[in-house]
Amino acid sequence: MPDTPTPELPPLIGTFVGAMHRGDVAAMLACLAPDIHLTRIDDGQVTAEARGLSAVAALIGHEMQAPTRRGWELREIRSAGETTLVEIAVVEHPGPGIERRSRGAVSFRLRPDGLIQRLVEEV
Repeated sequence: MPDTPTPELPPLIGTFVGAMHRGDVAAMLACLAPDIHLTRIDDGQVTAEARGLSAVAALIGHEMQAPTRRGWELREIRSAGETTLVEIAVVEHPGPGIERRSRGAVSFRLRPDGLIQRLVEEV
């Protein structure tokens, strides 16, 4: 993929809603950027507001972390109009000395009401 500058999203606040284990909430609070703030936490459901692609990347990255032996690498974030494409590489360690890599993409659309809506997962 070409090395092009990543454009920022329009200066709108988007809302991300994700289901998380209660243990993940503390981790999220520890890694919040200044442009991310939580608006609600209840029953493992977290609602957060984000401004700009760096904030969206942090939220998406946290969502993708699962209590398994998988890791992820954020490869690229591109924005075209209202749609943001996030490309990831997933690294799986099924056993000692074994590593498998796969790539996927997640597309998000910034809706007119400010919500960030997931469109496609692992294309």
